[in-house]
Amino acid sequence: MKPGEEETAGSGTARAKETTQQPTVGRIVNYCFGVSGKAAETRAALITFAPPGAKAITLRVFSPTNTRDEVIEALYSETLKPGCWSWPERV
Repeated sequence: MKPGEEETAGSGTARAKETTQQPTVGRIVNYCFGVSGKAAETRAALITFAPPGAKAITLRVFSPTNTRDEVIEALYSETLKPGCWSWPERV
């Protein structure tokens, strides 16, 4: 599935893809921060640069202790994995 696609319930057991979310500047996403020898952590990130059609976007990843935010270029992943971003879960 591509960054702007999301699965929605269809008729019966079928599921259809609906394009709704696009990575644009100012949106909040999740970033999976992986550190060697430690478990991966999910952190909030702000999209700071997202050229149309680009595979990677630029994020400002927030530190939980406010000691250092990081600017990172990352690829989209439907399932969060280290070094990638994804949309927050809908509640």
